[in-house]
Amino acid sequence: MEAKNRNIPFIAYEAMLEREDRQQRRLIAIIAVSIGLLVASNGFWIVRSIRCSKNVECPACEEQEDEDIFESKRVSEDKGILK
Repeated sequence: MEAKNRNIPFIAYEAMLEREDRQQRRLIAIIAVSIGLLVASNGFWIVRSIRCSKNVECPACEEQEDEDIFESKRVSEDKGILK
């Protein structure tokens, strides 16, 4: 059996190339946005942790302190030691 020679019209070939190009641009944009959001969220987390370590008055720092106190009480009660 011989393979049939199938010619693809040039316009169909160019359309396929354009479609692949658009898909590639979309993927690059999605990856760039994802990386940007990841860097931004890590930056905000670092800034927040620096602010909380400097004892700056902020509601988030107070919530974290309350959680730390609750956690230390729970751990000490589990060991049978009350503070």
